[in-house]
Amino acid sequence: MALAYMDWDLDRTQGLNRCGSMLYTEVRTVWVVGFYVAAQAFVRTLCDVRSVPYESYWTQQFIIAYDVYVAITNYIKKTVKKALHRDDPDWRILNACPSCQTEVVGEDTLQVRMLLTMDGNNSLKCMSRRENPSEQGILGRDRERPDSREGGEDYYLSWDENMKDEVTAVALGKYEETGLFITLCRHGFMLAMTDMVRSGEQRKYALACLNRLLSAQKTYRYDVGCDADKTIHRCALCPLVTKAKIRMAVGLMHGHAHNQICQLCYLLLYISGVGIEDLEGCERFFSKLNSLAAKTRYQRHFHRRQAITKYVYHNDNFKVYANLSHFLVNNYWPSSRYPTQMKQFSIADVKVFFTCLDEEKEFLLAMKKQPIVETVEIEYFHVLLDLEKTREQLTTATQAFLGCGLDVPQLTAGLSKEEKKRRRQDIKGIEKTAKDLRELEMKLIRDRQVLETKLDVKTTWTKDCSDWVRVETMANMFGYQKALDRLEAVVARIFELGKAHVAGTGYKMQKHLLSAIRERSKAIQTAIEAYNKAARALDPPKPQLSWSDIMDYTFLSEFDILRHTREDIRQRPSREELQRLHVEIQHLFTYMKEEEDFLLKAESVISAKHPAFAHQIKSHWLERGRFNEVHRKRLLKVMILSGRGPGRR
Repeated sequence: MALAYMDWDLDRTQGLNRCGSMLYTEVRTVWVVGFYVAAQAFVRTLCDVRSVPYESYWTQQFIIAYDVYVAITNYIKKTVKKALHRDDPDWRILNACPSCQTEVVGEDTLQVRMLLTMDGNNSLKCMSRRENPSEQGILGRDRERPDSREGGEDYYLSWDENMKDEVTAVALGKYEETGLFITLCRHGFMLAMTDMVRSGEQRKYALACLNRLLSAQKTYRYDVGCDADKTIHRCALCPLVTKAKIRMAVGLMHGHAHNQICQLCYLLLYISGVGIEDLEGCERFFSKLNSLAAKTRYQRHFHRRQAITKYVYHNDNFKVYANLSHFLVNNYWPSSRYPTQMKQFSIADVKVFFTCLDEEKEFLLAMKKQPIVETVEIEYFHVLLDLEKTREQLTTATQAFLGCGLDVPQLTAGLSKEEKKRRRQDIKGIEKTAKDLRELEMKLIRDRQVLETKLDVKTTWTKDCSDWVRVETMANMFGYQKALDRLEAVVARIFELGKAHVAGTGYKMQKHLLSAIRERSKAIQTAIEAYNKAARALDPPKPQLSWSDIMDYTFLSEFDILRHTREDIRQRPSREELQRLHVEIQHLFTYMKEEEDFLLKAESVISAKHPAFAHQIKSHWLERGRFNEVHRKRLLKVMILSGRGPGRR
C-alpha cells in the first residue's frame, strides 16, 4: 500500500492520471483524509459539500480510512528517515530546533546554550473506560480493547520513562490520562511530552522529561522551578544535572506568586545569560492545543495520542518553523537599541545590575533568619515582659482573694442555696487563679535564670538600662517582620486565585474562586490588623496598610519593599539577547543551507533508481523548505548589520 501511495502521489504532482475514474475517486478520498480535525465534523462537512445526507456509520469508516492513511504516511516517513540515516530514536530530539541545536564552527560561546520550558495542562484529559469498582479505593476493570499500536511516534516518553507512581493509581479514577506534560525550546519546537496518568501535575513528569533531555548548559523554565530544583537535588538525577550545568528557573508570568528571595534566585528576570526571554511558550502552546480537548476527551488511547502527535508535528513544521525568522527579527530590533538606552541612563557596564542584585540577595538572606544571639536576647526580653505582667496580675488576684476573707459561711450567710453555690465557686476560681499565676511566676523566674546564664547577664535588665532599649527596638522589628510574613503568605493565595477574572474561566470555576477569595479576605483583614499594630510599635512607625493597598499590589515581591531593601532594579539589559540572536540567526542560515544541499543531493541520487521514493524525500524537504526563502528575506538586513553569514557544522 505504501508503494502504491508513493506512485499515486508522484503521478498527482506531475499531473498524470494512470488510474481509472472510479479508482482515482477512491484514492482522492484517501488524500483528502489528511486535512480533517474531528472525524464526525469532517464527515458532515464532506456530506454537505457532496449534497448527500449524513449517515452515522460513515464516521467509523472514515476513522478506519484515516488510520490506514496515517499508517501509510508513517511508514513512508520511517523509510525516508532510514534512507537519510536519521532513524535513531534520539535524532529528532537532538535536532528539533534549527536555531537552538545547530552548532557552527567558531560560534560565540553563550552563557546558557539552550533555553527550555516545561509545564503540564489538564485540558486534554481522557475519560477512562472502566467497570464500576468492586470496593472503594480500587479502580474497576478496564473495558477498553487492548491496542498494541503506538500513536505517539518519537514525541512521547515511554511508560517507564514517565515513572508511573503506584501510589496515585486510584487518584482521579474518572480519567485515565488526566493531562499532558510537555517540554519546548524557547522558539516553540516540541522536544518531549508525556501523559499525566491518573494524577495531577507531579514532579515525576518534570524529572522524566529532564532525564530524557539531559545534554549541556540548559535553563529550564517551570511554574514552580524553585521547588522542582530542590526535588532534583534530592533525587538520583542530581549528579547528572550538576554535570550538565542545568539550571531551573521560574517564568516571568508566574513570578508574582514568589517572594523576593525566590525571585532573585530563580526568576528569569534576574538570571544572567537568558536575555529578554520570558519562557512562557507552554502557556501559548496550550492555548492552541485546547482546541483538541473536545475531540480527544472520549477517544481511545491510541487515537488520542495519534491526534495529539499529528497536531504537534503540524505545529512544529508548518507554524513554528514558518514563524522562526519572525520570532528572531522581533527580538532583534528591540535588543539592538540597548547601547543607546544605556547611554541615556549613564550606565557604563551592565555588571552594575547584577552587583546590586547580589547585594540585595545577601541582605534579604540576612533578614530571613534572626542571628542566634539576637533570638535569645529577644526571648529573654519577652520573658522579662511576661514576668512583669504576671506579677501585676498576681498582685491583683492576691488582693481579690484576700478581700474575700477566710470565713466562707459568714460570706454566704443570708444567701439562697444557688447563690451560696455560685459564691463558693467564685471564691475557688479566684484562689485557683492566684495559684496558677504563682506557678507561672516561678516558671518565668526559672526561664529568666536559664537565659541569663546563656547570655552571661550579671544583673537583670530593667527598663532604664541600655540593653533593654536596644532589644525592645529589635523585638518590635521582629514582630513587624512576622506580621508582614503572615500578611504576605495570605495575599500570595489571593494572587493564585486571580484566575477568577481571566477571560475563558468557566462560570462554576469563577464562583468557586470568588468564594475562596471571600474566605481569604477575612484572613487578610486579620493579618492587616496585626501588621498595623506591629508597624505602630516601631520607632519611627512604619506605613499603615489598608485593604485597598493590598488589592493595588501587582506582585508579591512588592511586600519586600516594606522591608526597606534597596529599590528593585527592573531595567533588563539586552546584550545577552543580542548575542544569543546573532548565534541563533547564524544557526538558522547554516541549517537551511546544509539541509537543502543534503536533501536535494539525496533526492537526485535516489531518483535514478526509485523516482516515487525520491519524490517523498523532496516532499519531506518541502515541509520546512518551503519557508526558507521567506526566512532569508526577513533576516537579510539583520545579517548585513551583524556581519555574519552561514557557517559550517
